[in-house]
Amino acid sequence: MEKDDFIKTDDAIKVGLRIKLLREAIGISIRELGRRANLTEGYLSQLENGKRAPSLSSMRKISDALGVDPALFLEDKLKEVELIFKAARNLSPESQKAVAAFIQFLLKEEKKR
Repeated sequence: MEKDDFIKTDDAIKVGLRIKLLREAIGISIRELGRRANLTEGYLSQLENGKRAPSLSSMRKISDALGVDPALFLEDKLKEVELIFKAARNLSPESQKAVAAFIQFLLKEEKKR
């Protein structure tokens, strides 16, 4: 284990948050992501919590498991909402409709405020 793996940097936190948001948007558990990417739950948890910076190899495994381009993890200007929409492309048509209906509901609730 290298010392640099546990340095808490802004980049590690951002990458971890994006991994977590994409994983949750796709609707899989950290255990399932670990299975798909052949990485341990503990390692993924450390990544998602910004306690560890991922290697390029791990980022490739995670992006393949999530079905996204690894560049998504590094894009500074990419907002979390955009991550969710990009992840939604992997959903079934029925699930995409459910997401759209939920967003419409939220927009109506925001107008009431």
